[in-house]
Amino acid sequence: MIITAKIRLFPNEEQKQELIQTLAAVKFGLNFATKIAYEN
Repeated sequence: MIITAKIRLFPNEEQKQELIQTLAAVKFGLNFATKIAYEN
């Protein structure tokens, strides 16, 4: 099952930088999990 939410954010500059950092961390984590899954 896939659930999708379409939202629009209006962050200030500080929040924008935090969102960018958060998304980079999520991307890193997903790439790490994918690598482990393919190796096993």
